[in-house]
Amino acid sequence: MLGYRFLKINNTPIPNPHSGFKMTFTPDETINTSEAGTELVRVRRLNKRTFTGTWQLTSFWLKKFENWSNQATVTVTYQGEDYTCRMRGFNPTLAQNSEYSSNTDGLWTITPTFTEI
Repeated sequence: MLGYRFLKINNTPIPNPHSGFKMTFTPDETINTSEAGTELVRVRRLNKRTFTGTWQLTSFWLKKFENWSNQATVTVTYQGEDYTCRMRGFNPTLAQNSEYSSNTDGLWTITPTFTEI
């Protein structure tokens, strides 16, 4: 069962995604067609995982996510399993009227993608 802070990045428990958390599985394969019309498939790997979600964060967590996005790879821990991933799509959006929030430099929304290597 998923609980509070069910995801970890580089062994750091992170806040739960606000909405839209999704894990997808995609095959990594090359498909060519022969002269006879049959498919020639070269499978590199099946079930390559991609994690996506939307987080609403304070400036404290925004800085951590920014640091992770600048690394070549991060370790994502999901349901006790570790996955080496690339973090891409770090495009923070400042929430409207977040200047009224105390103890932070704003409230931010991000939707990064973690792709297993």
